[in-house]
Amino acid sequence: MRSGEVLLPGKGERITCIRSGLDGGPFLFDFELDPGVKDPPMHTHEAAEKIFEILEGEMMIRVGSEVHHCKVGDRLTLTPNDPHTFWNPSKTQKVRCRVQHGGRFERAIVQPDLPRLALFIHTVDAGSIRVHNPAFKVLMKVIAGVSGAMGMKPIPTEALSGGAVVPGHVP
Repeated sequence: MRSGEVLLPGKGERITCIRSGLDGGPFLFDFELDPGVKDPPMHTHEAAEKIFEILEGEMMIRVGSEVHHCKVGDRLTLTPNDPHTFWNPSKTQKVRCRVQHGGRFERAIVQPDLPRLALFIHTVDAGSIRVHNPAFKVLMKVIAGVSGAMGMKPIPTEALSGGAVVPGHVP
């Protein structure tokens, strides 16, 4: 992603790139969740710390069995392999946070749809996002298999840094 690029990975979610991990260093982005959005399933990332800093609103972040109620100004650092998920508990206010993450995660989230994300996770980089729910794991494997059999391919890393327009992005 390039600085200022916006990605809409799911309903009620918005990622705005501050600094690409492909430029060296961590991937830095602003992340917004609309009121009541609960996402994603419990997951881990292998390679880098993930740091949340709450800029607006409140966010619930579950790390393992512990739930953190984070408010404006709070920072939470997750180590690699910490299982986590997060959600916006408010019914009226969005949450916005600054997130620092590894570049492997950036290459995963730019996949424009679930079939390509499943393919990326299963054929390119399994550690970029590792889901913990056994049923969801099986579902992702099946989606990757069917998508691959249909000839789909994940978006390659060089398309991200070479000026190509990546589907799913908002100018």
